[in-house]
Amino acid sequence: MKTDEQIKKIVTAAIRRKGINLESWEYTRIWDEGKIEINSELFKKCEFEEGELPILYSFIDSFNWTLFTTRAILFQNSGEYKKITLSEVKDYKLGNFKGHNNQSTEVMIVKTNDEKVHKLKYETGKQSMGAVYTIQTLLQIN
Repeated sequence: MKTDEQIKKIVTAAIRRKGINLESWEYTRIWDEGKIEINSELFKKCEFEEGELPILYSFIDSFNWTLFTTRAILFQNSGEYKKITLSEVKDYKLGNFKGHNNQSTEVMIVKTNDEKVHKLKYETGKQSMGAVYTIQTLLQIN
C-alpha cells in the first residue's frame, strides 16, 4: 500500500503532466501552491486524519468548495460540510466540465456505496482538469 506522501506525489505529477496553464487557474489550485488565506480557511474547516495530506482544491467561495486529499474528498455545498472517504466512492459523473455556454462552475456527482449522491462544485474549462485528473488518479491507485 502506498503512503500518503507517495499518493500525493503521484496525483500531483498527474495534474502537472496533464493540466494546462496551471498558474492561470482562478479557483483551483494544487494545495502546496494554493493561496495562503484559502489554505488556512480550508484547514480550519476540514477534519483530517493523522497523516492525511491535502492535494488539490477548487474554492468557489466560502460556502462552496471541494478539497481532495490522499484519503478522501472533503467538500462544502451551500454551506453544508461533508467528507467522503475514497473507499466509499462507487461512481462519479463530471457533468459539463468543458464549460459550454460560458458556464464557469459545475457540479461533480459522486455516488457512494450506500447509494447516496453527493454534489461537489468545481471549476470548468482548463481548470476542471485539476479535479478530473485528481479523482481519476486517486481512484485508480486506491
